[in-house]
Amino acid sequence: MNQKRYNQIKRRRKRILKRIAFAANIMVMGILVIMLVYLGNERTGKNGMGGSRASEENVEIGNQKESGEPVSVITPKQASEFSGLFSDKTDKCRNYVVCLDAGHGGDDVGAEGLAGQYEKDETLKLALLVKGYLESAGVTVVMTRDTDIKVTLAERREIAENANADILLSLHRNIYEGTEDVNGIEAWINNSRPADAKKLSEYILDCVEQEVPGVKKRGIKWGTMDNVNENYGVNKVSMTSLILETGFMSSVHDSKLFEDYLDEYAKGIAKGVLKNI
Repeated sequence: MNQKRYNQIKRRRKRILKRIAFAANIMVMGILVIMLVYLGNERTGKNGMGGSRASEENVEIGNQKESGEPVSVITPKQASEFSGLFSDKTDKCRNYVVCLDAGHGGDDVGAEGLAGQYEKDETLKLALLVKGYLESAGVTVVMTRDTDIKVTLAERREIAENANADILLSLHRNIYEGTEDVNGIEAWINNSRPADAKKLSEYILDCVEQEVPGVKKRGIKWGTMDNVNENYGVNKVSMTSLILETGFMSSVHDSKLFEDYLDEYAKGIAKGVLKNI
């Protein structure tokens, strides 16, 4: 092989090797880009900082509490319309503290409805709505729970006392085993029948009756269901207190009302509280 031919072959080999090296570099860069994109998506998914799936999860998580139930809130329009009804009480509302107690919670599910729903979930949904309406009027609201957690009676009382609340309002759903015919809303107060608790109960029952079509008032009761000489735990506090039973979960009629008029229940309760201020 002459020198000229050898040099040609050598130059051809160099060109081939350069092309192979170039192609290899392109492949490596492509793999690195793919890995960076993948890792970026993984990080985004974990941090909730982008991506359709991450965004959807953030919205879902942001609108849920520990129970997995959507948080009940009122719209700005509802808040504006409601607060306008009590604009003459703005100053009084600013100095008023309400402790809202959503009955039961956690492994204490409370009563079970005809459709398998739990009292703990319904009281929380209602309490969050009531909170929204009261706060729209300027009232300070303290919750004994705003998630699906168990809170003892002693803890509920302590929360109300530490907040120097003006009233402790405990929200519950009722149940009557054996028949679906028993229905209606009722209030339970301390067996000493304090005038302030009686007055507040009357306002709330009346306002709920005005807001919820077809609801039945069962009146004000005192003590406990088993003994008028005893008291329920939340009625053993220094401030005005009452338990509001917002219908029977064992009643088809009451269950339908609660499902269809949840917002009206909340609005009626809030109106009753504000009427009392």
